[in-house]
Amino acid sequence: MENLINILIVEDNRLDGIITERVLQKDGLFKIQIAVTLANAINILDNNQIEAIVLDLNLPDSQGIETFFAIRNKNYKLPIIVLSGNENRQLTSEILRNGGQEVINKGKIARQSVTEAILNSIERNKFALENK
Repeated sequence: MENLINILIVEDNRLDGIITERVLQKDGLFKIQIAVTLANAINILDNNQIEAIVLDLNLPDSQGIETFFAIRNKNYKLPIIVLSGNENRQLTSEILRNGGQEVINKGKIARQSVTEAILNSIERNKFALENK
């Protein structure tokens, strides 16, 4: 299928990565790459045309909000959808205030919510970049 949306899932937990990938593959809209470390994610981002990032914050080489900032500060100008294992309102607010598009609880991943989050984030990001 042509015109697939290139997304990067950054997730070190094999089962969580498989679940997220399977949920997203059902729509047939995405070409998915998976990174299991921050370093691997940055390498993929530097060498591929990724359109959105689905990011777990706790990786072997980076933990918590620092993971988000490490990606955001590389200035890829890509929408970042964070998958979180907990419902920390303060963390969610900090991510959203600093340019994150969505924060989705891993325990509540549903095909529609993740797909819509990615598609809406890409559109909001395009609009923001065009209107700067």
